[in-house]
Amino acid sequence: MSRPTVTGARFAVIATGDVGEEMLPVATANPLPVAIVGGSSAGTEYVEDAAAAANPSGGALILIRRDTLSASEVSADGDNVAAKATSKGQLHIRAIDLEALLPAALAAGGGLKVEGVAGGVAQPVSGTFWQATQPVSGTFWQATQPVSAASLPLPTGAASETTLAAASAKLPATLAAGGGLKVEGVAGGVAQPVSGTFWQATQPVSAASLPLPTGAASETTLAAASAKLPAALAAGGGMKVEGVAGGVAQPVSAASLPLPIGAATETTLAAASAKLPASLGTKAASASLSVTQAGLEYETVAASSTAQALGATGATGDYLSHIIIQPATTAAGPVTVLDNATVIYTFTAGTLADLRPIIVPFNLFSVSGAWKVTTGTNVAVTGIGDFT
Repeated sequence: MSRPTVTGARFAVIATGDVGEEMLPVATANPLPVAIVGGSSAGTEYVEDAAAAANPSGGALILIRRDTLSASEVSADGDNVAAKATSKGQLHIRAIDLEALLPAALAAGGGLKVEGVAGGVAQPVSGTFWQATQPVSGTFWQATQPVSAASLPLPTGAASETTLAAASAKLPATLAAGGGLKVEGVAGGVAQPVSGTFWQATQPVSAASLPLPTGAASETTLAAASAKLPAALAAGGGMKVEGVAGGVAQPVSAASLPLPIGAATETTLAAASAKLPASLGTKAASASLSVTQAGLEYETVAASSTAQALGATGATGDYLSHIIIQPATTAAGPVTVLDNATVIYTFTAGTLADLRPIIVPFNLFSVSGAWKVTTGTNVAVTGIGDFT
């Protein structure tokens, strides 16, 4: 029997009984059966959710070493992927459900924040901490936390009696008048403050001796004090007080003092009123108060002067009574009077008929500064008033 020839195929010899050998191509439709007779063993297949055998056998799990996991180990969702392990064979795992229970951000240093739960039980914490005092954060019920205690230590000096009967036993059998307790000093004891309502505003005080105030006389007898006094007193029985270099000023009082020169000698308002006229208004000289006008001064201003101040410096409040314009020719120049920088009056001569002086009254007080005068050619001015 001839054997078929098929290009590019693999053949297996299959016994077909009395006919003889037959060559068949090996393919998916014609698999080649193989029996393992030694050098290997096949693992047992187990059904999911079935009871496990006492000593099960099977293939070893092979992991791929991956010290640093990449963002995606496969190209698409649903692809087969091998398990990854560290260089020590430790399987990389990620607890997705546990991560969902953790806060999005951990506390400083990578710690977890611990918050109290209403009605929960306080959890003891032990171990080595970063500092002696641990910070606590979270949401509290209120700014002020209620505190309860079965007992608290007494402050220093507090009464240690636990019943009213024990406290009453320490009191005297009878109280002082008015129901008060008598307070007595104990040698070497601590001074006790006393407050409340007393029998009178001023309390009597007695003492065997008291320290002298600073500067007090240190004489102990009148004879010792008298020895410090002068043998004879001043007229009227007074003592002369003299200043001491570096000493303290002493207050002085007097029953009467001499009047200064020019002071009024009237001792009553009635006596002073008698010196005044009975009524105001125009009076005869004999019924009027004598008034003397203060003397005025004058200041000369030469021709061709510019803003010359009247007075040594001049100032606000200076009084200008009048000025006298004295032309030297009939073609005299102008005259200007200023209150500091403000023009108050200007005289323009033009052609004069004669050379008589011209008087210009003002009777004014300056409000801006010194009175000043500017003169033209061939004309001088004399200012009369009260100038600074």
